[in-house]
Amino acid sequence: MNRSSYILIGNKLKWIRELLLLTTKEVSELSTIPATTLRRIEHGDKTSIEKWIDKLCYLYQINKAKIYDAQYSIPNWKILRRNVLVEHRSNILYLKYINKKPFPRKAIEFRVMQTSFINSYKNTSEIRAFLQKTYNWTFSYEAIIMALDSLAEENLIEVENVKVNPRCYRRTRKKNNNILSKLSLVSIKLEDLTALELGNSVTPAYDRMTAMLLILNNEVISRGNLYEKINYTNAYKNHKRSLKILENLKLVEQTEEKPNSSKQKYRITSKGRELLNSSGIYSK
Repeated sequence: MNRSSYILIGNKLKWIRELLLLTTKEVSELSTIPATTLRRIEHGDKTSIEKWIDKLCYLYQINKAKIYDAQYSIPNWKILRRNVLVEHRSNILYLKYINKKPFPRKAIEFRVMQTSFINSYKNTSEIRAFLQKTYNWTFSYEAIIMALDSLAEENLIEVENVKVNPRCYRRTRKKNNNILSKLSLVSIKLEDLTALELGNSVTPAYDRMTAMLLILNNEVISRGNLYEKINYTNAYKNHKRSLKILENLKLVEQTEEKPNSSKQKYRITSKGRELLNSSGIYSK
């Protein structure tokens, strides 16, 4: 594996930790891995990753093979949290850390921004109310403003008009060099495109759709193999929530004219490539 591969692995491990709302100090206490080593791991240090990845994967309840798979899409925070709570339900310290109230910025970045709520412009009061209603976290108005402005400085969210008060914020549409941010941007674009062209007839699995696009960007593959690669059951209800939506959006297409052909496979379309390119992901 080359250097960029280990950087991606480190990014994934950091993203998982952040989605679980854990700090490096807390993970260090839970895993006995020194905090300085954790930072090296999350920056892609090969030696540190190979030494400690088994312990981290157990702590985060993630399959190591999937972490090493460049096309693997990180599950959403709800799935990660559920898996961790099942395995570590008797670990009092872990439960304390994972159930704590996070700092305002972390609450917005790793909870609010993991939903479609902030895909459209929202003011500070609306975001504050969303946190209170959804997670029962109460923050001061000033703390939310500071957190939002901090995220805006890093181009993670954007301000509708800096001269207007109260300010309104939404998730940024700008490209980001971080690969996980690029994947997140693909999901955002899929949400927007689905709402615009298809409405809300089903509940789309955007993370699965993103993973499918990445795979089809590199190969032509059968439906069964595609679902197997992303560890998703090839069932009718799942098909309606993912691959069928990509077909309806004309982002992917079948290779054979007869839908039930034994030779049937799927490939990405030019529209699908354009979506990846617009998110900063090179398409072949």
